[in-house]
Amino acid sequence: MDNPNEARQPSEAKINANRENAKKSTGPRTAAGKAATSRNRLIHGLRANKDVLLDDENPEEFLLLLKSLDDTFRPIGEAEEMLVTRIAADQWRLNRALPLEAGVYRQRLEGVASQDHHLKTELTNHKRNH
Repeated sequence: MDNPNEARQPSEAKINANRENAKKSTGPRTAAGKAATSRNRLIHGLRANKDVLLDDENPEEFLLLLKSLDDTFRPIGEAEEMLVTRIAADQWRLNRALPLEAGVYRQRLEGVASQDHHLKTELTNHKRNH
């Protein structure tokens, strides 16, 4: 029996099929298509490499965060300045992610509450009918 924790090697046929399919993919061809795919990593912004701000976010708020960190750490030289900028970008993304996470939990709890209400209604009806 195969070990489920061990990496599986694809067959030679699968590798060749993937290579053939890759030859057919040319990526976006129009300027609009290229612009759209360049922002694919910005769906939630957590893994973006260059654009920290999403369209509806205030750049002045990000600059205030950056200034606050700059005042706190007082970077010397380009390397330290890059690190402070990285801290600001990562903190900005975390500040965005926490409300998203809370929303996921809220949505899940609402679903549980709705299901619980439905089950209680069914139980009440069942007791009434018997």
